[in-house]
Amino acid sequence: MLHTQSIIKELRKKKYTPATAKDLAEKLKIPEGQLDTLYANLEALEYQGRIARLAGGRYTLPQRADLVIGNLDVAKAGFGFVVPLDRDRHRHDIYVAQQDMRSATDGDLVAARITRSKGRFGQPSGKVEYVVKRHRVNFVGTFQSHDGGGRVLVDGASAIRQIDASLTEGVRARTGEKVVVEVQSWPRAGGTPGGVVVEVLGAASDPTTDTPAVIREFDLPEEFRPETLQQARSIPESIRSSDLEGRLDLRDRTVITIDPVHARDFDDAISIKRTADGWLLGVHIADVSQYAKVGSALDEDAARRATSVYLPTRVIPMLPHEISNGIASLRENEDRLAKTVILRYNRRGELLGHEIHKSVIRSAKRMTYEQASAFLAGREPEGLELNEDIRGLLSETAELARILEKRRLEAGMLELDMPEVELEMDGAGEVVEVRPVVHDASHKLIEMFMVAANEAVAEFMTTRNLPHLRRIHDEPSADDLQALKIFLTSMGFVIRDVSDRHQMQDILKRARGRPESPVINLAVLKSMRRAEYSPEAKGHYALASTHYSHYTSPIRRYSDLVIHQILDEYLTGSLSDQRREWWSARLPQIALRCSELSRRAEAAERELTKLKTLRYLEKHPEGEYEGIITGVKPFGIFVELASLVVDGFVHVSELPGANMRFDERGRRLTSGRKGESYRLGDPVIVTVKDIDLSSRRLDLALKGRIKRRG
Repeated sequence: MLHTQSIIKELRKKKYTPATAKDLAEKLKIPEGQLDTLYANLEALEYQGRIARLAGGRYTLPQRADLVIGNLDVAKAGFGFVVPLDRDRHRHDIYVAQQDMRSATDGDLVAARITRSKGRFGQPSGKVEYVVKRHRVNFVGTFQSHDGGGRVLVDGASAIRQIDASLTEGVRARTGEKVVVEVQSWPRAGGTPGGVVVEVLGAASDPTTDTPAVIREFDLPEEFRPETLQQARSIPESIRSSDLEGRLDLRDRTVITIDPVHARDFDDAISIKRTADGWLLGVHIADVSQYAKVGSALDEDAARRATSVYLPTRVIPMLPHEISNGIASLRENEDRLAKTVILRYNRRGELLGHEIHKSVIRSAKRMTYEQASAFLAGREPEGLELNEDIRGLLSETAELARILEKRRLEAGMLELDMPEVELEMDGAGEVVEVRPVVHDASHKLIEMFMVAANEAVAEFMTTRNLPHLRRIHDEPSADDLQALKIFLTSMGFVIRDVSDRHQMQDILKRARGRPESPVINLAVLKSMRRAEYSPEAKGHYALASTHYSHYTSPIRRYSDLVIHQILDEYLTGSLSDQRREWWSARLPQIALRCSELSRRAEAAERELTKLKTLRYLEKHPEGEYEGIITGVKPFGIFVELASLVVDGFVHVSELPGANMRFDERGRRLTSGRKGESYRLGDPVIVTVKDIDLSSRRLDLALKGRIKRRG
């Protein structure tokens, strides 16, 4: 059977010598028809940092070639750090001087060689041997005419600040316009790349340019292929009688959806039935795989996108609106095809069993989180009439959700409370209001049920040895936990054993509501490893789950759609041994792409939110803002504005007190003057000093302090 374990096993043999893909195919006896899958698996393993590609396209294990595979993080000062992908083997980032980066730049996946075990900053030092994968080749920036040609000043915090650029035929760019430039020559570190302007987006000063600029900066896909749109439009707008064959008919059940007020696609719904000893909970998920069949144009486009992207100004969907907002959306009072997970609980919230069915449902009510929360708080939802069945459903689900949450916390689930805001925009692309996002009882209710369904599906597939794309979250390393303990102690939070989930829960609970809460939660988050997709059978640390997958959002996540497609084959009896092998071979590549593109989507959402928030501050620069110190460096402090959740910087020269000293262990800046000390978590008052939209930089001036509570 062809899968990544077979490749790794071959490369681990004592007598193995670096071999090409063709040689490996012969060694592993790969049939001609599966060579493309072998190449895809080799690429996935390389991008995961588990194998290295040497000169001549020969593959080996990184450690055998004294190489470390990781992402290059370049500081504005020019030096950088390679962040290893294999944290078990390499716990520390590798410092790389600017002259040792070759042509690599910020975000690139690189192969590095350690040259000194302890160099600058007390970390290993090394040099980049080659670029495994370019983070990007297209950059967005502001065009300036220069000496008969032009240059582009790159947006954001990229290590590449300037690109010498010429214009492609038919493209006319003027000074001050936002453009897309494609890099065509990569110099050694410190040099200026060369490229061509391929698109003009509009005036840099125009707020309507922000969204297309960020879309191009992160290479987000906008247009669907013609064949994908044609297929979507060919699907009937309502389900047919033939679609109901082999499905459990649940249209007589009271089913509702609860979603954000501006949601347009509804891919999950719930129902509940009280039993003599507990509840039967139904979690109904839109059966998107009924329409996005494996290998179809819809499936291929969804795989390329991997996720929907929710920008403050618009949504870039994974599937065309005929699917995402139409036939697959669980709209009120319309028959819809679904997959239903029925979970049987006793009164203590213990899961007694679960079933998975292809089903047909009919949502009785579309509710918003605000409406559901109003009812759960004992108020009548504004502008909404609820019959007794729906009232009973809300009451029963709220009771079960509270019990499930209590059990999860007892099992060690970690709940992080990271502040979020939502932006209200006008037609000109300007922000008119910034509102905090509130996660209340209705959010918790849906979250508990979706997690339960995800776990049940993961366990269902694991126990049946089905090919499976999991959502995994490894445990933090001992070094990261120790660093977290030192930090928490410096913040006044004493913890005996930072690996004890319940002690960590207590810390997070004690921090809740305090000014330093965002810093505490951020420190805990940074101590953890990144969650990702993988076919490997690993658990989810933060959720305290042994088996976990993403299954409940197939409209907006390709990982979930893949789970539905595999379940389709299993439930209909078409998952043959050959199909199992086929899926097992594809899953590593799918996992890698879903992990990468979900991170890309999150980064684009953050970047546009920050850009729009800075434009808002440009319009409202006056006044004082409360903030919290989120970072301390020898050259100054970073402050997050509490009402806007955006970071700014106060230079050390702006701080009162002379001869500031940096205390790295205590994460603070101190001076000889009594009381002049600035540390992580300190609440402060700041004003806006300067805003640079192109670099997304906010400079602040310190006006005062806020006395700490407790």
